[in-house]
Amino acid sequence: PSGGLYNFECDSGMEEHNLPVLFVDYNYIQTLGLTLTEGRDFSREFAAESENSMIINQALARYMDWENPVGKSIHQGSRFKTRVIGVLEDFHFRSLHHPIEPLMIRLQKEPGYNLIVKIAGQETGKVLNFLEIKMHELVPFRPFEYYFLVESFKWHYRRDERQLSLIGLFSGLCIFIACLGLFTLVSFTAERKTKEVGIRKVNGARASQVISLFIKQFLLYSMLAIVVSTPIIIWIFKTWLQQFA
Repeated sequence: PSGGLYNFECDSGMEEHNLPVLFVDYNYIQTLGLTLTEGRDFSREFAAESENSMIINQALARYMDWENPVGKSIHQGSRFKTRVIGVLEDFHFRSLHHPIEPLMIRLQKEPGYNLIVKIAGQETGKVLNFLEIKMHELVPFRPFEYYFLVESFKWHYRRDERQLSLIGLFSGLCIFIACLGLFTLVSFTAERKTKEVGIRKVNGARASQVISLFIKQFLLYSMLAIVVSTPIIIWIFKTWLQQFA
């Protein structure tokens, strides 16, 4: 969404705020599966009215302290005077790192540069070929470029994916080094206690009893490592999750 200075109706008159605004065409809300909680969508049956209408989200209604937002006036200077015709249920239009902000949705009079297409079924390739043919018929001078919405979502979290990949890499490396150290310690202990093990076996000790001698020692080390590392891991991931709204 772009930003803009708009004047909003309030008890003391009109207040000016710089808030995000999204320019869309008809059926935008229906195509993306958004939910209207009050009022109605833009409609070609009321084309003249829709061009001078605004849809807002619940966050904007709360921001302006509007109990009944439908019908409220929103102006942009003297050129654009409009009224609210609908309220959308809050949705994330930025990444989850940001809280849901107040948002206005206007009907775009001029043709846009992007087209959102909702594909039903699995024949995505055929749909893309059809869209490419139609686009070359309408605008032959522009190349056909497309991307899927899920790819756009992933783009917002590339930094997080890189961080998690690095965490996984270093965690694996730490576990590998710890296993090497543990293997060395086991070998050293076994060699040092060779005579003790022999004496115990001569005196009738079972294999499980001999193995338990080693397990008790290393289990103590493992439990100590878990007790020390768990609070650190929890703190690290809580700090990371604080980056999200």
